[in-house]
Amino acid sequence: MKRTIFAGFFNREQMLEELNYITKYLSTRGYEYCEILFGAGWGALYYPNDWLYEKVTFPEMFKKINTLEEELGSIGEDDFYIKIIDSTIEFLLCHEEDIHLSFDESSDITEHFYNHWKELGYSSEEWEVDENNKRRNLIRNN
Repeated sequence: MKRTIFAGFFNREQMLEELNYITKYLSTRGYEYCEILFGAGWGALYYPNDWLYEKVTFPEMFKKINTLEEELGSIGEDDFYIKIIDSTIEFLLCHEEDIHLSFDESSDITEHFYNHWKELGYSSEEWEVDENNKRRNLIRNN
């Protein structure tokens, strides 16, 4: 069953710090690209038709975010998805001021972020979730 770590709550500045941290960490792991999607909120204004993930470098991602924040939305107020390429791992910087880390199987990456958020003092819970990301079974929390 799919799992999601829910961590939060983050103000806007903290959310941007975490976005920077996520990309720096992934870069140290050899990732140069990710797939992004502008979700609820700004996605409705950004995508003309189908909402499709875009493959971008991390610098391109920040450039797109900065451009869209001038007109359409904002990190922390609108949903923003980051998928690790060739993986089931996906981050959602949620409009509800938390971060969701979804995956099929635990890995060193998912463990790193669970512990990172715990060490920073954020509430973190790992749940088994259904296909709609609805919480079904609590695995652990701090």
